[in-house]
Amino acid sequence: LIPVVRFDGYYVLADAAGVPDLFARVGPVLRSLRPGHPTDPRVSELRPHARRVVTGWVLVVVPVLTFALGWAIWHLPEFVRLGRAGIAEQQRVFDVAWVARDWASMGIAVLSIALILVPFVGMAVVFWRLAGSLVRLVRAGAERRTREKEETMATLECRSFDVPKSPPTALSAADFNDETMLPPKTPAPQSGWRR
Repeated sequence: LIPVVRFDGYYVLADAAGVPDLFARVGPVLRSLRPGHPTDPRVSELRPHARRVVTGWVLVVVPVLTFALGWAIWHLPEFVRLGRAGIAEQQRVFDVAWVARDWASMGIAVLSIALILVPFVGMAVVFWRLAGSLVRLVRAGAERRTREKEETMATLECRSFDVPKSPPTALSAADFNDETMLPPKTPAPQSGWRR
């Protein structure tokens, strides 16, 4: 009944708090706990009892899951070594069963190899999703910084050019006549040899 992941304890705690999806509240609760920042609306909409339960749950779950992920990363080389040894052992069992044409042992060896691979597939999915989250976080930060720089440049540009800009005049076909399109005629000289 540990409420850290979505097993029975998680759903019991979610029912007791009256909040159907606790993991959806992790980000808003963490943002609301930062000093000097306003409370997120998804946190302020909770009743006081539910808010205390969810905040307490977040304060326990985030460090536990962070520690578990760090522990898994730290011990990943050992997991890979043991997994490879287990797969090699099951391969030897399969080879012996193949020679003896023991179909049951071959099936159990194949099933054992598949079961050994399940945690590795799970870790690959976790690392893939974590990498995707980190990429989205970095992109959001870069976009936010770019937007802030553009806004700063726009305000500086507006300050340096405070001359009001008049909208361009619209031209029609009637505006394209000889007077506007041809250069002005030079007046004939009144004196001199060209008279």
